[in-house]
Amino acid sequence: MDFADLVDPELRESLFRVPPGLDPAEDLEGTRRRMLERAPFAGSADQQARVQRTDLTIPGPPDNADGVRVRVYEPRERAAEALPGLLWVHGGGFCGGAVDQDDGLCTSIVDEIGAVIVSVDYRLAPEHPFPAGPEDCYAALRWLFDTAHERGVTRSRIGVAGYSSGAGFAAALALMARDRGECELAFQVLLCPLLDVPHRASSRAIVDPRVRNQPTTDSSWRLYLGDAYDAPPAYAAPARAADLSGLPPAYLAVSQFDVNCEEDIEYARRLLGAGVATELHVFPRGFHGFELLVPDAQISRDAVADRTRALRRALHPSGE
Repeated sequence: MDFADLVDPELRESLFRVPPGLDPAEDLEGTRRRMLERAPFAGSADQQARVQRTDLTIPGPPDNADGVRVRVYEPRERAAEALPGLLWVHGGGFCGGAVDQDDGLCTSIVDEIGAVIVSVDYRLAPEHPFPAGPEDCYAALRWLFDTAHERGVTRSRIGVAGYSSGAGFAAALALMARDRGECELAFQVLLCPLLDVPHRASSRAIVDPRVRNQPTTDSSWRLYLGDAYDAPPAYAAPARAADLSGLPPAYLAVSQFDVNCEEDIEYARRLLGAGVATELHVFPRGFHGFELLVPDAQISRDAVADRTRALRRALHPSGE
């Protein structure tokens, strides 16, 4: 049976319109270019007008003298009370992506939910392998906590979120924040997170070149981890963490035919077993990034609505 026959009918046609994915180990620049060429969600003109964006360079970790570029999103008009804060980490398979690709997404979250978002333009592999990316993101998280008062952010309502490899970074940040004791996170929102190298047989079953699959994901992990590929530390592959207790409440969303579906389900199970309030949503017959590729499909609208609800509840727990 062709892979296309397995997916949601509204997503099926898209598989015949997109070119096969590139292997970053064979064509890194082509992979990066294709990621940025994909039409990003822009948000409405009204949303763009209501949200202010500011690009800043903040102090980075010790090995990054150039600092870390971040983009801060906040409502242009806001009441006197402080808003919740969200550190957002873009996806891109560890080797690509940029803050620009999620500009519309961050804008819509700020406008629809009400928050201050800091999106991180972290260093990319393979030029900057682990731990460069997570450490850049952690520097941005510390900066958000340190400047919360002047930015009008409530320190007790700061969380992390991301998509794909960015969600893997967000999960790592939750571990880092717990272990280092410098930033007390209120929540983590992990959207189809890459949490472990794809060693499992269930992951290898996704091989269709039209979607994120085991071979290209494996290449991305190898470029990101280098010599640590065979035994990655938990801050690189959060699923390897022995202890998940003490982490903030979590929301995980993944698709049935996502290369990392089994790993994400197992991570959610382990979070629950460690006493972490956790919500897991598996979208049947979807594949990695389906809601970005086919935004008008009903399953995509459901995924976005579910994500929005989870973020609203996390950012405004009392319903204000």
